[in-house]
Amino acid sequence: MIVSTKGRYALRVMADLAEHGSGSYIPLKEICERQDISKKYLESIVGILSKAGLVEGASGKGGGYRLTKRPEEYHLDEILTLTEGSLAPVACTRKDAEPCRHADSCCTLPVWVGLSEVIQAYLNKITLKDLMQNGNEHSHKEAES
Repeated sequence: MIVSTKGRYALRVMADLAEHGSGSYIPLKEICERQDISKKYLESIVGILSKAGLVEGASGKGGGYRLTKRPEEYHLDEILTLTEGSLAPVACTRKDAEPCRHADSCCTLPVWVGLSEVIQAYLNKITLKDLMQNGNEHSHKEAES
């Protein structure tokens, strides 16, 4: 499984909103500058996030985007599944996959099912709040060096 730039950038945008938002709207331009993401690409990503209700937008003076929930209420699997469609390591473990005609005799299927479960469980344990704390720990370590 390879997470696309859309998924990676969505996590960065959500973490940015969590870190800098405090309930206020953050202009897209500020997020673009901090995250070094093109405005056009970022607009498409926040469109997806907004349509799903993960962020809300406001236009005009004082407008921008903000989270709809507290950072600890967002799990990474929710964000990545939204942007990636599936986090399955192989096609046959996708929820929407056609039943495989070799499933009954496939000796590798249990490996892929297990890996899929591990990925999902791991990403479900991590929240935006965790990302913020890890990022802050990382920046403190760099400052101490």
